[in-house]
Amino acid sequence: MRAPMVETIRRGHQVALSDALSRSFLGSLEPAMVNAVASRAAVLSFGRGEAVVSENELHWTGLMICGAARVFLYTPDGRQVTLRHAGIGSTIGLAALLSDATVSAEALTACDVLQFDTDHLIRMANRSPSLAMAIVAEIGSVVMWDYAGIAFRMDAGVRQRLARYLLESTMASEQSARLIVLASHEQLADAIGSVREVVSRHLARFEAEALVSLDRGRIRLVDAEKLDQAARRI
Repeated sequence: MRAPMVETIRRGHQVALSDALSRSFLGSLEPAMVNAVASRAAVLSFGRGEAVVSENELHWTGLMICGAARVFLYTPDGRQVTLRHAGIGSTIGLAALLSDATVSAEALTACDVLQFDTDHLIRMANRSPSLAMAIVAEIGSVVMWDYAGIAFRMDAGVRQRLARYLLESTMASEQSARLIVLASHEQLADAIGSVREVVSRHLARFEAEALVSLDRGRIRLVDAEKLDQAARRI
């Protein structure tokens, strides 16, 4: 369940908030502008597996302070299509400022998210060309990343999609130093557009090839370089 923690986060974890803002699309702006944008934002906390935002929530946009989340869309038949992994400083749903576009996101780890006041952000962008350009540049960057990911998934098999998902999950999460993915086979199947039985077979093959080590709900990447080669179909 969402738990706004604005005052506690700002007093106890100001460093994390400042770090996330500096890594984000706001990082090149004047501190006064960044503070003005953040002044009307709320910090929300989520546990692993909780929904950060759903496609039913219009005009929702936020920024990752800590942790990692998976951003995805639903197809008409209800399947999930993972767009990207959002780590510290990454935005979620920024295109909602310019349209009625929506996305869904779930927490891959415990995470804190800065939810912007979209009306306030739009008013500020209307008055500040530098903020407006930063927003447009971020949306363009995210869209191009999403296009590249969709093109990859259209051409790649389950083995390649699974390998890439495991690598991207560790890069975005706080588990990156240990290269650990916290997910069930069912969750992985949903994330890459497959089914649990197929994902389980490929994970078993990865383990037999000494690419990963499997434990209940935990996947440790043993050889990230070779797993990257599998993702690239080398």
